[in-house]
This record gives sequence, structure tokens and C-alpha cells, in this order.
Amino acid sequence: MTMRYALPILNGRIAPRPTSADTLLLVDRESAGCHTDEVPLEEPNMIDVVALLQECGADVFVCCGIDRSGRREITGVGIEVMENVACSASEAIAAIGDQRLRSGFGLYQDAVVSRRGAAKSGVPPAADDDRGRTPGHVAECLVFGGKTCPGADQCPLGGMAVADEGGWAQTMLDATLDVVLEKERQLCRLSEVVYFCLEMKYRTIGIAFCSDLEEPARIAATVLKRFFTVIGVCCKTGAGHPQRPDRSGTVLGPETEPPRPCNPLGQARVLNRARCDLVIVIGLCVRADCVLTKACKAPVTTLFVKDRVLANNPIGAVYSSRYLKETLRARPSPDETGL
Repeated sequence: MTMRYALPILNGRIAPRPTSADTLLLVDRESAGCHTDEVPLEEPNMIDVVALLQECGADVFVCCGIDRSGRREITGVGIEVMENVACSASEAIAAIGDQRLRSGFGLYQDAVVSRRGAAKSGVPPAADDDRGRTPGHVAECLVFGGKTCPGADQCPLGGMAVADEGGWAQTMLDATLDVVLEKERQLCRLSEVVYFCLEMKYRTIGIAFCSDLEEPARIAATVLKRFFTVIGVCCKTGAGHPQRPDRSGTVLGPETEPPRPCNPLGQARVLNRARCDLVIVIGLCVRADCVLTKACKAPVTTLFVKDRVLANNPIGAVYSSRYLKETLRARPSPDETGL
């Protein structure tokens, strides 16, 4: 008996919502294998989707997220709804052929990562190296001197502007500009990341996370898997226990080994090999995030930061006289200054 599955597709993956799909993929599972066909969609609403499913003779509607009313409309015409499926179209077809597709597929297991040979878009070229210049070669922003911003025409840093019309930077800055300008729509940072990646047509997202923030990293990955292929890499990846003497000259043995060190270069290497379109940092320590950012070939953004004292809210330090005073008392150690 032939079963017909209907899958709403966006950018080669199960669409986050049925009405955001640009294609309806029809998969007929037969004894000899799977036969596929595609129906283009143009800004469909739920009524259009239900009518099309009936017209195509779908038995099962495979989707990612769907609201109660949409589910009720589809099941009301005798079509089964298989929701919370987050994977690529090819992975869904393979799972249908093997009778492995089910609700939650791709969210609660590692999805198969397909290597893509095509060059990624949105990766910036190497920047000019200004490190040899003296610190005083650029005027300071007037705002930092306690003055009001004079605007673009009178800005002392205006000469540093670089034209990039139509270039990679302008493409990124234009993405989700509508989200930034709409004051009535307040989105959290996680939502902004999703909108940005959809606008940039990214498909593979890397998450470089600290083992201390594993739980929020997993939750964020579950959300992102509804839209993209997600590659998560822990900070301890490939890091062994160092066998080096401590300050007293004693070589550390198995019983006295320190915790495994962070390995941001290893994280970057894994994410580079996965050809990620964007890398998201979650909770990496200062220094590790610097190394990772420099080593990654893809653009990098930070989603969550780690601050053990301020409940992962480091901005609180600039509004606390206590922590500001504590920071101002910081001095380099003798080992660092050579004194």
C-alpha cells in the first residue's frame, strides 16, 4: 500500500511553520522505495495548505511547528499530522523509506550532517592589519569624552568609514533590518539570531559551548534545529589531561591531574570541517572565545555569556559600585610582569 507524505520545505529543510514554506514535497512510500514530487508554494495561508493537501491526496503531513487550529484543520479532513520534525528534506526522505520518521525526529537525536562542497556566502575576507600603529593614531569617539554625538557629518572618526555597497558586510547589516527598526516587535536575542540566519539563507549553524552551560546550549540547539542543521561542540572536545609539572616541579599524575583544559582551537577545527555558515558562542571563557573567533572561518556571534558571579549577566558589573571597585583593584601578577 502506497503512503503519501507531504512535507513543507524551506531552504532544503522542513519549514519552521507550514505557512513559511516555499515548496510542498510529496513523498510516496512504496515497496520499491520512495518517489518524490514538488509543488511550489507562494506565501500560502493555512486554508491554502489544507486545500492543497486534499488535492494531492496526502495521507501524512510532516511538519515542524504547527498551532492547534492548524493541526485541527488538517486532522479534520482525515490527514495524519506528524509534527516536531526538524531535519533536511533528504534526511526525511531516507527516514520515510526506512520507516524511521516519527514526531520529534531531528530534535531528540543527532541529525546526519551532510558535507556541502559549495562555497559559503557571508564569510568576510581578511581585514587590514593595523596592529603596528600607535594607540593615538585614531581620534576617540566624542561620546566617550562626555560630549553629545555630532552626527555622521561632524564625526571625528568619519574618515575611517569604508564603503561596502553590495559587499558581504552590507548584506549582513541589511539582513533583518526590518526587525531592528520595528519598535513594536520586541524580540529576544535568540529570536534575532533565528531571523538573521533565515534572512541570510544559512543552513548549517555551529554552537561552540562551555561545558558549564550545557543545559542552555542544548535548549538553544533544540530551537535552532527547527530551522537549521545544528553542530554542537563542547569546549572540552579532544582535550586530554596535560602531563606537565606544577610550580613546585612535581609532575602531575592521574590522581592529581587538573580538569581537562578548554580546546577552542579544536572546537573551531570541528566547526570549520562542518562548513558552518555561522558559529554561535555560548558561555566560553574570556580567552577561549577570542581564540575560537579568530580560528573560525565562518562569522561568529555570541548568544549567552558566562559570568559565575552575576548569574551570567555581566552587564550588571557596570551598574554595581562593589564590582566596579573590585575590578579597578585588579593588578597583573608578578609572574605576568616579570617583577
